[in-house]
Amino acid sequence: MYINVLKVSFLLLMLACIFSCTPSSEELIHEGKTLLDNGQHERAVKVLELAVKENEKSSDAYNVLGVAYFEMKNFPEAIQQFDKSLALDSTSYIPYYNRANANREQGKFVEALGDYSKAINLKPNIKDIYLNRGVVFYTLERYEQALEDFNFALQLDQNDAQTYFKRAKTAIMLDSMTLAKADLEQTIAKQPDFAEAFYWLGLAEITLEDQAQGCLYLKQARQLGYKDAATAVKQYCEEEAK
Repeated sequence: MYINVLKVSFLLLMLACIFSCTPSSEELIHEGKTLLDNGQHERAVKVLELAVKENEKSSDAYNVLGVAYFEMKNFPEAIQQFDKSLALDSTSYIPYYNRANANREQGKFVEALGDYSKAINLKPNIKDIYLNRGVVFYTLERYEQALEDFNFALQLDQNDAQTYFKRAKTAIMLDSMTLAKADLEQTIAKQPDFAEAFYWLGLAEITLEDQAQGCLYLKQARQLGYKDAATAVKQYCEEEAK
């Protein structure tokens, strides 16, 4: 009789553990994020799919699952997950921003612009939203709007070399070489090994009729390994490319 009581107690303990030891959706989401941070995307998908099953009303679970698919470059599946996230909660800017990035990767620029704009309406002080929307405007040759977005991005973060560089290339397309030169100088100051920035700064200086300085920058771009720099040195600096 005493043994049976022990068996019953053990079974009750096991059952209690089964129910109490099952990870919650929040715990699974946290684990999935950790796996994503460590580059373990496929494992993250499996864990996050469990999170969704654990709580089908979790907008966050669908969003992070979408990020996992995005990292695996499965953009259609990522968009489906972001759709589900937004169906549950359309008050967060994050799924809109993530879905915009996925649409941009697929060349769906109109859809991407719409989602970036919705994200900005919900959270107007995030640099990366303006930066990425500016890239889409640039791709669509809507340079004035791209420039405006890069201006906003720099107001929010004046230390990002990529933003200065993207605004510089936009300024070049708008024939604003003085602005382009200033932004490229900022780019190099913040990222001294930015080969392409040296290349464009060299061309900007030559356009502004300072060929000697322009050639110095082009040679620096060549030294840093930028693929078009050797040709430019040969063309503008009367020197055989090395």
